[in-house]
Amino acid sequence: MVLSSCSFNNQTSSDKLVARLGDNYLYKSDLKQLNNYNLDQYDSIYIYTQFIENWAKENLILNKALINLDIKDLEIEKRVESYKNSLLIHSYEQNLIKQKLDTLVSINEITEYYKNHLDDFILSNKILKIIFSEISIYAPQIDSMKFWFFNSDSIYFDKIEEYSYQYSKRLFYNQDEWVTIYDLEEFFANKIEFYNLTDKNNTIFIEDSLSYFFIRLTDFKDVGSYAPVDYVKKDIIEIILNKRKLKMIEIIKNKLFDDAKKSNIFEIYENI
Repeated sequence: MVLSSCSFNNQTSSDKLVARLGDNYLYKSDLKQLNNYNLDQYDSIYIYTQFIENWAKENLILNKALINLDIKDLEIEKRVESYKNSLLIHSYEQNLIKQKLDTLVSINEITEYYKNHLDDFILSNKILKIIFSEISIYAPQIDSMKFWFFNSDSIYFDKIEEYSYQYSKRLFYNQDEWVTIYDLEEFFANKIEFYNLTDKNNTIFIEDSLSYFFIRLTDFKDVGSYAPVDYVKKDIIEIILNKRKLKMIEIIKNKLFDDAKKSNIFEIYENI
Protein backbone atom coordinates (compact mmCIF):
# COMPACT_ATOMS: atom_id res chain seq x y z
CA MET A 1 0.00 0.00 0.00
CA VAL A 2 1.27 3.45 -0.90
CA LEU A 3 1.32 5.84 2.04
CA SER A 4 0.33 9.46 1.50
CA SER A 5 0.85 12.65 3.47
CA CYS A 6 -1.23 15.64 2.52
CA SER A 7 -1.17 19.32 3.32
CA PHE A 8 -4.27 20.76 4.94
CA ASN A 9 -4.44 23.56 2.39
CA ASN A 10 -4.59 21.15 -0.55
CA GLN A 11 -7.78 19.40 0.59
CA THR A 12 -11.36 20.36 -0.16
CA SER A 13 -13.49 21.49 2.75
CA SER A 14 -15.78 18.47 2.31
CA ASP A 15 -12.96 15.95 2.80
CA LYS A 16 -12.97 14.30 6.22
CA LEU A 17 -9.81 14.53 8.32
CA VAL A 18 -8.69 11.10 9.55
CA ALA A 19 -5.36 11.72 11.30
CA ARG A 20 -2.74 14.39 11.93
CA LEU A 21 1.00 14.17 12.54
CA GLY A 22 2.47 17.60 13.17
CA ASP A 23 1.77 19.60 10.00
CA ASN A 24 0.93 16.48 8.00
CA TYR A 25 -2.71 15.48 7.56
CA LEU A 26 -4.35 12.28 6.38
CA TYR A 27 -7.81 12.51 4.83
CA LYS A 28 -10.51 10.00 4.01
CA SER A 29 -9.85 10.48 0.30
CA ASP A 30 -6.29 9.17 0.89
CA LEU A 31 -7.80 5.84 1.99
CA LYS A 32 -9.78 5.27 -1.21
CA GLN A 33 -7.33 2.66 -2.43
CA LEU A 34 -8.35 0.44 0.49
CA ASN A 35 -11.93 0.29 -0.80
CA ASN A 36 -10.80 -2.22 -3.45
CA TYR A 37 -10.41 -4.88 -0.75
CA ASN A 38 -13.48 -7.04 -0.19
CA LEU A 39 -13.38 -7.11 3.61
CA ASP A 40 -15.85 -7.63 6.40
CA GLN A 41 -16.27 -4.93 9.07
CA TYR A 42 -13.70 -6.41 11.47
CA ASP A 43 -11.03 -6.83 8.79
CA SER A 44 -11.67 -3.39 7.31
CA ILE A 45 -11.20 -1.71 10.71
CA TYR A 46 -7.91 -3.58 11.14
CA ILE A 47 -6.66 -2.71 7.64
CA TYR A 48 -7.58 0.97 7.98
CA THR A 49 -5.93 1.16 11.40
CA GLN A 50 -2.75 -0.47 10.07
CA PHE A 51 -2.69 1.92 7.12
CA ILE A 52 -3.00 4.98 9.38
CA GLU A 53 -0.34 3.72 11.77
CA ASN A 54 2.04 2.95 8.90
CA TRP A 55 1.41 6.43 7.48
CA ALA A 56 2.39 7.94 10.83
CA LYS A 57 5.50 5.76 11.19
CA GLU A 58 6.69 6.58 7.66
CA ASN A 59 6.28 10.30 8.27
CA LEU A 60 8.01 10.12 11.65
CA ILE A 61 11.07 8.41 10.19
CA LEU A 62 11.01 10.83 7.25
CA ASN A 63 11.03 13.80 9.65
CA LYS A 64 13.98 12.29 11.51
CA ALA A 65 15.82 11.78 8.24
CA LEU A 66 15.24 15.41 7.21
CA ILE A 67 16.61 16.62 10.56
CA ASN A 68 19.65 14.36 10.75
CA LEU A 69 20.80 14.10 7.14
CA ASP A 70 22.34 16.68 4.85
CA ILE A 71 20.17 16.51 1.74
CA LYS A 72 22.87 18.15 -0.39
CA ASP A 73 25.27 15.30 0.35
CA LEU A 74 22.64 12.76 -0.72
CA GLU A 75 22.17 14.40 -4.14
CA ILE A 76 18.45 13.57 -3.94
CA GLU A 77 17.48 15.82 -6.83
CA LYS A 78 20.08 14.25 -9.11
CA ARG A 79 18.91 10.76 -8.17
CA VAL A 80 15.26 11.66 -8.72
CA GLU A 81 16.11 13.28 -12.06
CA SER A 82 18.11 10.22 -13.12
CA TYR A 83 15.29 7.89 -12.13
CA LYS A 84 12.72 10.06 -13.93
CA ASN A 85 14.87 10.08 -17.08
CA SER A 86 15.25 6.30 -16.92
CA LEU A 87 11.47 5.89 -16.68
CA LEU A 88 10.89 8.25 -19.61
CA ILE A 89 13.47 6.49 -21.79
CA HIS A 90 12.08 3.07 -20.91
CA SER A 91 8.50 4.15 -21.67
CA TYR A 92 9.53 5.67 -24.99
CA GLU A 93 11.48 2.56 -25.95
CA GLN A 94 8.48 0.36 -25.10
CA ASN A 95 6.25 2.52 -27.29
CA LEU A 96 8.73 2.25 -30.17
CA ILE A 97 8.85 -1.51 -29.74
CA LYS A 98 5.04 -1.75 -29.88
CA GLN A 99 4.89 0.42 -32.99
CA LYS A 100 7.85 -0.83 -35.00
CA LEU A 101 9.02 -4.26 -33.85
CA ASP A 102 8.49 -7.10 -36.29
CA THR A 103 7.12 -9.87 -34.07
CA LEU A 104 6.87 -12.51 -36.79
CA VAL A 105 9.50 -15.21 -36.28
CA SER A 106 9.80 -17.77 -39.07
CA ILE A 107 10.36 -21.50 -38.65
CA ASN A 108 13.71 -21.09 -40.43
CA GLU A 109 14.86 -18.52 -37.88
CA ILE A 110 13.82 -20.78 -35.01
CA THR A 111 15.56 -23.79 -36.54
CA GLU A 112 18.74 -21.85 -37.31
CA TYR A 113 18.95 -20.45 -33.78
CA TYR A 114 18.31 -23.92 -32.34
CA LYS A 115 21.11 -25.50 -34.41
CA ASN A 116 23.58 -22.75 -33.54
CA HIS A 117 22.85 -22.92 -29.79
CA LEU A 118 22.24 -26.62 -29.17
CA ASP A 119 24.27 -26.66 -25.98
CA ASP A 120 21.86 -24.15 -24.48
CA PHE A 121 19.03 -26.66 -24.76
CA ILE A 122 20.27 -29.67 -22.82
CA LEU A 123 17.49 -31.14 -20.71
CA SER A 124 17.76 -31.09 -16.94
CA ASN A 125 14.49 -33.05 -16.62
CA LYS A 126 13.08 -36.00 -18.48
CA ILE A 127 10.22 -34.99 -20.77
CA LEU A 128 7.52 -37.17 -22.26
CA LYS A 129 4.62 -37.29 -24.65
CA ILE A 130 1.80 -39.44 -23.33
CA ILE A 131 -1.82 -40.39 -23.88
CA PHE A 132 -3.84 -40.68 -20.69
CA SER A 133 -7.43 -41.64 -20.00
CA GLU A 134 -9.25 -42.28 -16.73
CA ILE A 135 -12.27 -44.54 -17.18
CA SER A 136 -14.98 -45.51 -14.71
CA ILE A 137 -14.79 -49.16 -13.61
CA TYR A 138 -18.43 -49.41 -14.66
CA ALA A 139 -17.74 -48.39 -18.27
CA PRO A 140 -18.30 -51.07 -20.96
CA GLN A 141 -15.71 -52.62 -23.29
CA ILE A 142 -12.70 -52.17 -21.01
CA ASP A 143 -10.90 -55.03 -22.79
CA SER A 144 -11.36 -53.24 -26.11
CA MET A 145 -9.95 -50.06 -24.59
CA LYS A 146 -6.91 -52.01 -23.37
CA PHE A 147 -6.35 -53.36 -26.85
CA TRP A 148 -6.67 -49.93 -28.50
CA PHE A 149 -4.37 -48.35 -25.93
CA PHE A 150 -1.72 -51.01 -25.45
CA ASN A 151 -1.44 -52.75 -28.82
CA SER A 152 2.29 -53.15 -29.49
CA ASP A 153 2.03 -52.43 -33.21
CA SER A 154 -0.05 -49.26 -33.23
CA ILE A 155 -2.27 -47.06 -31.11
CA TYR A 156 -5.88 -46.81 -32.19
CA PHE A 157 -6.21 -43.07 -31.68
CA ASP A 158 -9.62 -42.73 -33.31
CA LYS A 159 -11.09 -45.54 -31.23
CA ILE A 160 -9.54 -44.20 -28.02
CA GLU A 161 -10.83 -40.70 -28.73
CA GLU A 162 -14.33 -41.86 -29.58
CA TYR A 163 -14.54 -44.12 -26.51
CA SER A 164 -13.00 -41.59 -24.12
CA TYR A 165 -15.40 -38.83 -25.09
CA GLN A 166 -18.22 -41.12 -24.00
CA TYR A 167 -16.80 -42.69 -20.86
CA SER A 168 -13.64 -40.90 -19.79
CA LYS A 169 -13.50 -38.87 -16.57
CA ARG A 170 -10.24 -37.26 -17.69
CA LEU A 171 -8.46 -37.39 -21.04
CA PHE A 172 -5.06 -36.06 -22.09
CA TYR A 173 -4.68 -36.43 -25.81
CA ASN A 174 -2.36 -33.68 -27.12
CA GLN A 175 0.35 -35.39 -29.14
CA ASP A 176 2.14 -32.09 -29.75
CA GLU A 177 2.72 -31.35 -26.07
CA TRP A 178 5.77 -32.38 -24.08
CA VAL A 179 5.35 -32.70 -20.32
CA THR A 180 8.01 -33.00 -17.66
CA ILE A 181 8.27 -35.76 -15.09
CA TYR A 182 7.44 -33.21 -12.40
CA ASP A 183 4.27 -32.12 -14.21
CA LEU A 184 3.07 -35.70 -14.38
CA GLU A 185 4.00 -36.52 -10.79
CA GLU A 186 2.11 -33.46 -9.60
CA PHE A 187 -0.88 -34.30 -11.77
CA PHE A 188 -1.04 -37.83 -10.38
CA ALA A 189 -0.14 -36.80 -6.81
CA ASN A 190 3.09 -38.87 -6.95
CA LYS A 191 1.13 -42.13 -7.17
CA ILE A 192 2.78 -43.25 -10.42
CA GLU A 193 6.48 -43.74 -11.22
CA PHE A 194 7.04 -42.23 -14.66
CA TYR A 195 10.83 -42.56 -14.74
CA ASN A 196 10.37 -46.23 -15.58
CA LEU A 197 8.62 -45.45 -18.86
CA THR A 198 10.83 -46.25 -21.87
CA ASP A 199 10.44 -47.45 -25.45
CA LYS A 200 10.25 -51.06 -24.25
CA ASN A 201 8.22 -50.33 -21.12
CA ASN A 202 5.80 -47.78 -22.53
CA THR A 203 2.46 -48.53 -20.85
CA ILE A 204 0.93 -48.17 -17.41
CA PHE A 205 -2.42 -49.63 -16.35
CA ILE A 206 -3.62 -49.24 -12.78
CA GLU A 207 -6.98 -49.23 -11.06
CA ASP A 208 -8.58 -48.13 -7.82
CA SER A 209 -12.06 -48.58 -6.41
CA LEU A 210 -13.57 -46.12 -8.89
CA SER A 211 -11.42 -45.88 -12.01
CA TYR A 212 -9.09 -47.51 -14.50
CA PHE A 213 -6.05 -45.46 -15.51
CA PHE A 214 -4.65 -45.95 -19.02
CA ILE A 215 -1.24 -44.37 -19.79
CA ARG A 216 0.72 -44.85 -23.00
CA LEU A 217 4.11 -43.29 -23.71
CA THR A 218 4.51 -42.10 -27.30
CA ASP A 219 7.88 -40.32 -27.06
CA PHE A 220 10.43 -39.18 -24.48
CA LYS A 221 13.78 -37.44 -24.04
CA ASP A 222 16.08 -38.25 -21.14
CA VAL A 223 18.01 -35.90 -18.91
CA GLY A 224 21.20 -34.72 -20.63
CA SER A 225 19.84 -35.03 -24.16
CA TYR A 226 19.01 -32.11 -26.42
CA ALA A 227 15.52 -30.71 -25.95
CA PRO A 228 13.44 -31.11 -29.12
CA VAL A 229 12.97 -27.88 -31.02
CA ASP A 230 9.19 -27.87 -30.52
CA TYR A 231 9.72 -28.05 -26.75
CA VAL A 232 11.91 -24.92 -26.66
CA LYS A 233 10.20 -23.07 -29.52
CA LYS A 234 8.56 -20.44 -27.29
CA ASP A 235 11.85 -19.76 -25.51
CA ILE A 236 13.67 -19.34 -28.81
CA ILE A 237 11.03 -16.93 -30.13
CA GLU A 238 11.38 -14.83 -26.96
CA ILE A 239 15.18 -14.79 -27.31
CA ILE A 240 14.99 -13.75 -30.97
CA LEU A 241 12.48 -10.99 -30.22
CA ASN A 242 14.59 -9.68 -27.34
CA LYS A 243 17.61 -9.52 -29.65
CA ARG A 244 15.51 -7.63 -32.20
CA LYS A 245 14.38 -5.17 -29.52
CA LEU A 246 17.94 -4.44 -28.44
CA LYS A 247 19.11 -4.08 -32.05
CA MET A 248 16.21 -1.81 -32.96
CA ILE A 249 16.78 0.49 -29.96
CA GLU A 250 20.51 0.64 -30.72
CA ILE A 251 19.82 1.58 -34.35
CA ILE A 252 17.43 4.34 -33.24
CA LYS A 253 19.95 5.70 -30.72
CA ASN A 254 22.72 5.73 -33.31
CA LYS A 255 20.51 7.50 -35.86
CA LEU A 256 19.49 10.16 -33.33
CA PHE A 257 23.14 10.63 -32.42
CA ASP A 258 24.25 10.94 -36.06
CA ASP A 259 21.44 13.40 -36.81
CA ALA A 260 22.42 15.49 -33.78
CA LYS A 261 26.02 15.69 -34.99
CA LYS A 262 25.01 16.57 -38.56
CA SER A 263 22.72 19.37 -37.39
CA ASN A 264 25.31 20.66 -34.87
CA ILE A 265 22.96 20.00 -31.96
CA PHE A 266 25.73 17.87 -30.46
CA GLU A 267 29.35 19.03 -30.37
CA ILE A 268 32.50 18.00 -28.53
CA TYR A 269 34.70 21.04 -27.89
CA GLU A 270 37.92 19.35 -26.81
CA ASN A 271 39.45 15.90 -26.71
CA ILE A 272 39.58 14.20 -23.33
